[in-house]
Amino acid sequence: MKKAVKILMILFLCGCSQPAQEEGLSWKNAVYEKSDSMYVLKDIPCNTEVTMNLYAPDQNMEQAPAVILANPDSDPVPFVKAGMVVIIPKIRLTCPLGTADLKSCIRFLRAHREELQIETENLSLCGSGIYGTIAASAAVSGNDETYDSYLQDSETQMQDAEGNSLSDAVKNVYIDNGCFESSFADNAYEWMSGQFETEYRSPDSEARMMSETLADEYAAYISSSEFKDGSLYTVNRNEGPYTEALCAFLQEADPSITSIEDYAKNYLPAENAVPVFDTGSSLVSKLYGDLRFNATIHAVYAANGDTVPAEQWEEDLYSKDEHGLTLITRENLYEPLYYLRIRDDTQRAEHWHIKVSLKDRITVPCSDFNLILALEEKGIDITSSVQKEMTTWEDDASAWLSNIH
Repeated sequence: MKKAVKILMILFLCGCSQPAQEEGLSWKNAVYEKSDSMYVLKDIPCNTEVTMNLYAPDQNMEQAPAVILANPDSDPVPFVKAGMVVIIPKIRLTCPLGTADLKSCIRFLRAHREELQIETENLSLCGSGIYGTIAASAAVSGNDETYDSYLQDSETQMQDAEGNSLSDAVKNVYIDNGCFESSFADNAYEWMSGQFETEYRSPDSEARMMSETLADEYAAYISSSEFKDGSLYTVNRNEGPYTEALCAFLQEADPSITSIEDYAKNYLPAENAVPVFDTGSSLVSKLYGDLRFNATIHAVYAANGDTVPAEQWEEDLYSKDEHGLTLITRENLYEPLYYLRIRDDTQRAEHWHIKVSLKDRITVPCSDFNLILALEEKGIDITSSVQKEMTTWEDDASAWLSNIH
């Protein structure tokens, strides 16, 4: 108990109210430091696999709103200056471990909110890029029991001191350029970018055939979707009401965009001879372990008698992890649209902001657009911003959260 008391004294001397002295606090061996305008509580183990850092305002920490930043390199300063407590966990990527790690962090914070002196009823979550994908999946899957075995396996605290179940739902979420439809990521990329590229996809090439097949399949997917009344989403290649609505969305950043081809040639021309997520080098593809390509590509290979990649895909797709979940199930757990369109048994964040950039990104913005439409269809409070260039997101996120709080 001597070391725990020493740490508690450091907390007190640094200017924070002294937390309750309790044997076995998970952060009793952490180092609490004051750095410029914030406090840093380093490497708090919130489960057996993941640690997190906590940053708090220099003044008025008690009952400050808490925000979790999913990106490990996030800048906490704008949030701390706005009076928030910032938690940055070191989460894993491969599905569904990243979301499970965020859920562990959320439950930990709620279990120890009195000791940490933070307010967790209105907990917020932010993420950019791949980590935005994971943050979005956590924001739509509050208290999903599918994750319980993962949480228990990493020794996540599932109940508070009184034996009450701990919630892993959040109230607010800010996402910057995520990927929200991994099952159709290649299709969307080819529909919105690849088919217009001639250097890598010349008219008579196999790459062009694959690109057009994927593009047509994406159009069919959009046309068959169940968002709203369906009429807005009818699309044939790059024409139709859905395309018009998407272009209007992109025009917020660039009024000159009047067609998908305009967007592709000016913002995201294809750069590979193969679908972007099947190169094996994309960080996005690493989310799904060994999955080599999606269902449309599998069908094309099979139709052309190329059974080897088709068999590999089947093996990947139905392979089970140690918790008995197939890859197709695990992939769904990283898809916000799966929860919004199919599942209705989880708690969703109430307030969303989606930031979309047109340049220097992997995924095409129709993915963001579809998530925004799905949230609107569910009556969830959603705002969005569209801009040309990718910029740092922390200032924008902290300003939005300040207005929410």
